Amino acid sequence: MGERLQPLPLPRLAPTTTSLPGMRADGGLLGDRWLGAASLAGQSHLNCGTTAQDAYQFTLSDDGSLLLAAVCDGLGSRPLTSQLGATLMASLLCEVARTVTAASLAVDPPAVLGRVLEAACAQAARLRAAGMPGLTDKDLSCTAALVLLPAAGTGWAARVGDCAVMRLDGKEWNTVFPRDNGPVNRVSAALPHAAPAEVAEYASLDEEHAGTCLILASDGLAEDAFGSPAVRAWLAERWSQPCDAMAMADSLRYRRRGSHDDRTALVVWPRQLRCG
Repeated sequence: MGERLQPLPLPRLAPTTTSLPGMRADGGLLGDRWLGAASLAGQSHLNCGTTAQDAYQFTLSDDGSLLLAAVCDGLGSRPLTSQLGATLMASLLCEVARTVTAASLAVDPPAVLGRVLEAACAQAARLRAAGMPGLTDKDLSCTAALVLLPAAGTGWAARVGDCAVMRLDGKEWNTVFPRDNGPVNRVSAALPHAAPAEVAEYASLDEEHAGTCLILASDGLAEDAFGSPAVRAWLAERWSQPCDAMAMADSLRYRRRGSHDDRTALVVWPRQLRCG
């Protein structure tokens, strides 16, 4: 048996009016795919009464040919404001990407994704100047992962910073972006950025097949999954079938020693699977 974990202290709520909800969850059809997502405030925030800093967003392209999804994680070095940046950037990335079509993405995927990142950062700067003039871009710093999935064929992902994109095939986990054996949460770049297309990483996503799901995750969830076979097994079992909102929230309720960060996961199941 594993070592018994100590009881958790009573959670403390963040008193700031700009704090994010301690839990958010969604689950349902988006186009012809099932998408589930959940975000839970990390134990460190609950212990100290500070706000969660993760955000996610999803939508379809204007012509319906692409599913768009983003996960963003506000930097801990900006504990009072980065949650605003994460929420704003997740929404802007999906909003800007709505004009992309599957046909245009296929021509030059990295260039298309780079233009989405640049337009989202430019729009964030305009909104900050107009509505939050006392803040700087660094106050809104966040990491981000963005995926564009066509109805058929190859999808593409972009990321800035340490958010993760993963594939889960049964019980086998694979990372879309390469990683070394060190900790996940090492931030080399963040958004907004003056040249986001240059600091971003890009990767193709093989066409989906039955039994495989695509996962976007903040570093808190990714660190737990990469670092614990028990967490990987727990998540694989719960994500073996499409989850509704309650099931997604429940899937993130595991306990792991040393797990203190926010947990956010957005999962896209292949079209062949449906929630029972």
